[in-house]
Amino acid sequence: MHREFKLLFSPIVVNHITFKNRIVMSPVGTNFASARGEVTQRLVDHYETRARGGVGMIIVEGTWVHPTGQAFIGQLGAYDDNLVQGLKTLAETIKAHGAACLLQLHHGGRHANPKITSSQPLAPSAIASPATRITPKEMSLDEIAMVIDAFVQAARRAKEAGFDGVEFHAAHDYLISEFLSPYTNKRQDAYGGSLKNRLRFLLEIVSASRDQLGPHFILSARMNGEDYVPEGLNIGETAQIAKILENEGLDLINVSGGVYVTPHMIISPLPMGPGVHLHLSAAVKQAVRIPVVGVGRITTPEFAEQALEDRKADLLALGRALLADPDWPQKAYEGRTADIRPCIGCNQGCIDHLLRQKPITCMVNAAVGRDRKYAVTKTDHPRTVVVIGGGPAGMEAARVAALRGHKVFLYEKAERLGGQIQLACVPPNKEAFKKIVDYLEGQLRKLKVTIYLGTEANRELVLKKHPDVVILATGAVPARPAISGLDGSRVLTAHDVLAGCAKTGQWIVVMGGGMTGCETAHYLAAQGKGVIIIEQLKWAGHDIGPARRLLLFKNLKEAGVNFITNAIVQCIDGDRLYYQKTTAESGEQNVLSGVDTLVNALGVRSFDPFSEELEQEVSRVEVIGDARSPGTCLNAIADGARVAHAL
Repeated sequence: MHREFKLLFSPIVVNHITFKNRIVMSPVGTNFASARGEVTQRLVDHYETRARGGVGMIIVEGTWVHPTGQAFIGQLGAYDDNLVQGLKTLAETIKAHGAACLLQLHHGGRHANPKITSSQPLAPSAIASPATRITPKEMSLDEIAMVIDAFVQAARRAKEAGFDGVEFHAAHDYLISEFLSPYTNKRQDAYGGSLKNRLRFLLEIVSASRDQLGPHFILSARMNGEDYVPEGLNIGETAQIAKILENEGLDLINVSGGVYVTPHMIISPLPMGPGVHLHLSAAVKQAVRIPVVGVGRITTPEFAEQALEDRKADLLALGRALLADPDWPQKAYEGRTADIRPCIGCNQGCIDHLLRQKPITCMVNAAVGRDRKYAVTKTDHPRTVVVIGGGPAGMEAARVAALRGHKVFLYEKAERLGGQIQLACVPPNKEAFKKIVDYLEGQLRKLKVTIYLGTEANRELVLKKHPDVVILATGAVPARPAISGLDGSRVLTAHDVLAGCAKTGQWIVVMGGGMTGCETAHYLAAQGKGVIIIEQLKWAGHDIGPARRLLLFKNLKEAGVNFITNAIVQCIDGDRLYYQKTTAESGEQNVLSGVDTLVNALGVRSFDPFSEELEQEVSRVEVIGDARSPGTCLNAIADGARVAHAL
């Protein structure tokens, strides 16, 4: 054990179970289960990888307890006895690697998805979901009793499957949270009004579960310390709730925060710092004697150790950090912190995919959801591999190829690695993207990949290496749509602006309201420039996830950035930009005049200068990343991993 992390790797006893360290895997939804909620091999592989990585305890993702409560299409289920065998396989697999495991039990409440359940959602009060816009049915007393029993029976199934306990999901605006919070509970009966009444639903679940399952089974609750909305649950009430639940036999409290209208507090994105909710867990810890779990963008062992030393919590839950690097605990234990693949809080592969009803992945770790397929194995046939392009796709391809035993040469025409990530780091609050470059570059040098910086590859240079494989990761260049005047002297690309290659005037129009356009606008507005974003779609930021979009648009509003949406740029003439509103029936032309600088953020096109030429002389040529198809950093890293694993 590394001497700096003594508290982090000290054991702790919860109920009668000893956790080997204080690291908990958060219940991060995956959408890896079958449509009926059954355990799949993909799900087992996912959790086995993280159990093998040295975590002390795993809380398996939110598992629906009743057919009215399913929120996600690939959500795990515990609503039927037929599911026990699959859950047993999952529990046995996790525990075989020395990790304890709890099963989180969940009902979506007003956020249950009627497209999946084919029924009207249930909730304590008929208040519409801000996500689905559907108004739920206010639960009758019979329906309340039905769902309480569903939670208890799901807990029984978890015990039969061999789990060490269950966690009741009482946070984040799902059903139990909706009962607890005055923000969502407007009932006038025994289940609404006073704190005692709002707690009754959860209290009856805990009491009935303890009665049925006995004393030696861990019961935990994940709760909001704060809803972060007016009239929402606050830390004063949560501390009171925690005391009452402790007296009713609860063994563990996991303190989080946020509801659906404050998504940045549920899954805190860039630019939010580490330990978002630790002040809440610290307050609950002062109120109870049972162990308390703290959570909220805990990404480094150093921060985790300090949080334990400061008595912010007894255990610390890592979610996205363990997606990014399942071996985070083992690397920390061995003192190899520089080898931990960093979570940057982008949310693009995890929560954004989950909310779009897609299986999750991870920007920095393409193996998420492909754990078995992407397990690194040494090749029996080492090859000479030349990678052209040192952006995210090329760096990841080189890393994986070198890990597998190939001899790798990497050419980058710039004087530094990173490609488009170097530009992604420039807008305000995006500095964390640099961690991806630092990690990948550090791994390439440890793996002794030969790197040529400031060297533009060509046919002759490549063929001198006698490559068996050439991987072209040459990226993309700004697109130039057929807009009259786009080549004018006042027009710059977003690439030029972020790279510092050109000066802008005071009054600026950014053409294109996707992520690149919005972040470039933020960068310019932060310098005191006047900025308008013009976007063809109804909303700008269509390619930005909800939590990140909320914060970015707040920043844009505060900086005075204005939007013109449903607008198509027609032409540019000097300091004037002409556009037409797609919603206008008359075809009327509009004009913005007195514009100093126009920024082209209208997308990119692939740049592949010589794959066809090389294919005549090299047995295998692969084109990856933006050079193959423009996309995100997530797509680029996934593409690099895909090709390298197939060599």
